[in-house]
Amino acid sequence: MRIIRLCLGQRLMLIRAGTETRADFLEVVLNSPFITDIAKARTTGGAAPRVNMSTVRAYPIPLPPPTEQRRIVGKFNELMALCDRLEASLAAAAATRRHLLDALLAEALEQDDAEVSEAAE
Repeated sequence: MRIIRLCLGQRLMLIRAGTETRADFLEVVLNSPFITDIAKARTTGGAAPRVNMSTVRAYPIPLPPPTEQRRIVGKFNELMALCDRLEASLAAAAATRRHLLDALLAEALEQDDAEVSEAAE
């Protein structure tokens, strides 16, 4: 049985998946915006908000059959890999844009320097 480690602020909770729950599915659900929004709404304390174990136990976890859980986790992993590739692509494009801008500025400044030198002569 795989144990899910969920860190909420300064607390660490160990959550064991049940016999009909895949640990990887439970991890995806617990990190989803669905549960995050519920956790934010149910926190207690002002300066240092806390979520207690009874609150976590009351989370409405959707529980499809294990084969569907496996399919959901597979699709989730596939989409996360796609997001990672897109993010890397965007970062590479941004770096290329910066290099092109630097090259254009350097060329423009060299032309200005050459014109100033010609005018001075």
